[in-house]
Amino acid sequence: MEDLRSQLLKAGLVSEDQIKKAEKTRGKQRKQKKSKQARAVPDPEQARRQQELDEARARDREAQRQRHQARERQRLEKEARERAARERAEQARGIISGHGIALPETPEVSYNFQESGAQVRSIGVTRAQQQRLSQGDMGIARPHANLEQYVLLERKPALDLQAVHPEKLVLLHEPGDEDDEFGGLMW
Repeated sequence: MEDLRSQLLKAGLVSEDQIKKAEKTRGKQRKQKKSKQARAVPDPEQARRQQELDEARARDREAQRQRHQARERQRLEKEARERAARERAEQARGIISGHGIALPETPEVSYNFQESGAQVRSIGVTRAQQQRLSQGDMGIARPHANLEQYVLLERKPALDLQAVHPEKLVLLHEPGDEDDEFGGLMW
């Protein structure tokens, strides 16, 4: 090694300072290599603690992933329920707007019916509509839950509405079921 160093100096390819720097760098590299080797021999207790720490971190990551998946699943289910409710409401609006029969402006009789439990409501209808309502050929729908507004529906659209959004169908008698508690009673 001395020969190569002296030959490079004589040839003028390197300076004395460059040689000193190279030796210093080589010495640092040897020290680092030795310290890495010393660290490479693991302490069994430290290795056990590190393994436990790694396992705990892995469990935490898995628990966090599961919580995230559960939240995401709940969010998707909620969105699906909301989307289905909007679709049902849209179908109900379509049935009512497409097949709804407005109540007559000059009703001939008052038709009384029971809505949502014990509430008795009254609407004005013609005698023919009263007869059809009592026989189950027509039904009564409430397009808006917040308004006291009703429309009449023929039996087929009323059954469709009942299948799609039963809360909007207020009254639909079964054919031949004329002896209901309040339907069609004139007071």
